[in-house]
Amino acid sequence: MWSASLGSVEGTVFKREFEHEPHSTVLIRAEAETVIESEVATFLQNLSNAFQADFAFAHVLSKEEVELGAPDVYGFADAKGDEPLITITTRILSRFIPDVYWATIFGPPYIRLFGSQKLLSAPVADGHLIDDERIYLQITPTLSDIRLSYEGFERARAGLKEHLNARAFWQRGDWNLRQQYRAPDFSHARFS
Repeated sequence: MWSASLGSVEGTVFKREFEHEPHSTVLIRAEAETVIESEVATFLQNLSNAFQADFAFAHVLSKEEVELGAPDVYGFADAKGDEPLITITTRILSRFIPDVYWATIFGPPYIRLFGSQKLLSAPVADGHLIDDERIYLQITPTLSDIRLSYEGFERARAGLKEHLNARAFWQRGDWNLRQQYRAPDFSHARFS
């Protein structure tokens, strides 16, 4: 874990321990006011390349999203409920994608699931191939769009999920996870 004095920024790396575990996790939390928006997309893309990410994202999370979000994904980093947090594990990704975020990177399993043409033709502000194995989708022009026009962001997010295939994404209200979702096969992963 690390932290910085430029406001509240901290991070943790959870490295996969065994060869048959497909994913490691990198979690970076920062106060929205300390983030340099123009650098977020570049940082995320560079990090996803360095870690050969299957799924990566950058997002400003609201309390409303935590309350309405998929089970076992959204929570709070503090006891008071002031610091919302997203935690996405291989176990979750083997069932569904919890959501699309302001910037989402889809790696090889998701390119196989959706198809590169479908991803690259998505109705987003920025969508492009990062390298031969990853596609970057950014829903709106700026990260602050989430806070400035949450309703507009939600409409654009819903349009993206519909374009890709809504059955791959957790459906609000499916608290008991009764629906069948489309997801990559991570059956070789060991779940604890």
